[in-house]
Amino acid sequence: ELARHPRLMIKFGPIHGLGRDEAPFTDVLRLLQRTVEAFGAERCMWESDSGGPIEPKNPRDDMIASIALIRKAEFLTQSEQRLILSGTAEAFFFNR
Repeated sequence: ELARHPRLMIKFGPIHGLGRDEAPFTDVLRLLQRTVEAFGAERCMWESDSGGPIEPKNPRDDMIASIALIRKAEFLTQSEQRLILSGTAEAFFFNR
């Protein structure tokens, strides 16, 4: 299992390509939950996959819906949501 490697992090996306490709993308919630359970929110970061390789049907609305999916995931605390949406990437890329 990859999650057992403590320095390994995971980008969660493109959400629009992980399920049925239709907003609000709730079909990928179980995958998100299992990913966070395995790696912890501090090792997960959202990615837009802006520019491909999987083109969204409606880029603006799909981007908003994929962020909303994480913000509305009942199994995530506000702290975990912040980590996934920005904190993990900030820590990784800017060493904060």
